[in-house]
Amino acid sequence: MFQVATGLLIAAAVASIGYQVAAQWDVLRHGPATWYWPLWIAAGLLLDLYWFYQILLWRRIMSMLGSRVDWSVAVRLFFISNLLAYIPGKVANVLGVAAFAHRYRISAVHAGATVVLLQIYSLLSGVLLIAVAWALWPEALQRVFPSGTMPALLVIAGIGLLVVCSPLLDVCVRWLLRCMGRPVVAIGLSPSRHLCNVGQYLGGWVLPGASLWCVVVSFLPQDVVWPPVLGVTAIFIGSYLLGLIAVLMPAGLGVTEAGLIFGLTRYCGTAHAVWGAVVLRGLILLTTILPLCILLLRARVGKTRSSPEQAMLSKEEAI
Repeated sequence: MFQVATGLLIAAAVASIGYQVAAQWDVLRHGPATWYWPLWIAAGLLLDLYWFYQILLWRRIMSMLGSRVDWSVAVRLFFISNLLAYIPGKVANVLGVAAFAHRYRISAVHAGATVVLLQIYSLLSGVLLIAVAWALWPEALQRVFPSGTMPALLVIAGIGLLVVCSPLLDVCVRWLLRCMGRPVVAIGLSPSRHLCNVGQYLGGWVLPGASLWCVVVSFLPQDVVWPPVLGVTAIFIGSYLLGLIAVLMPAGLGVTEAGLIFGLTRYCGTAHAVWGAVVLRGLILLTTILPLCILLLRARVGKTRSSPEQAMLSKEEAI
């Protein structure tokens, strides 16, 4: 049943993007009329800050589970997990991170459990943030979400809090690890620690939301009323969660963009929304691949330099 629902969601996303692109093809093929590239740099820097924030949270959860991870190793594992998320199924990033963690002599089970926990935290914190924002500033979000969204969000947030504050979260994580073929262990985190992690994850949502805002504003003329940051952040969260639920799509590719286009058209033209979704995806890939390549190149250079020194030491010991 879940796979059928996911397939329908993917089909709807593909159809929506195809319709929007076909309707705006004359505008899209000539590119945006105006664009301010410094805002793209600002958007990329905000995404870098978001990754930095996520890595700090990733290391903190690993430490809670009993595994201490060096910063350089944590960065590699985090970006490897992000890239492996582009393999359909939402399982490759967990298994891949577990395999690489074993290579670095880190608990593979703790690494896999951390990836699973982060996905659960993202789902719950995103729903909570939209619900709180709707309660405080309803006028900013009523343009984006249907009128019946608020009750549904409150129900989902209530269920999520119930899961976090009960042994159900440990049961869910153990079940996911069992499904992925990993050893089943008890997470052992208290409800207060889970809530603290959800709160920390919630605070980081503003960074990718602000990044999307910079991208969208870069295409808009100066005489146009700019969209509110809160509304754009809510659009990003909702679109990300749709991509997270669509397990068959690599990293939510297509589904997330469909959600972004649907939401951004409430504040700007369809062509601007399409360009905003495309540029944001490109920046996410760039800020994920570039740091990982730099780290791998640095490790390769360091290994090359250390090889002659090790050979010299071995020769001296032999003498």
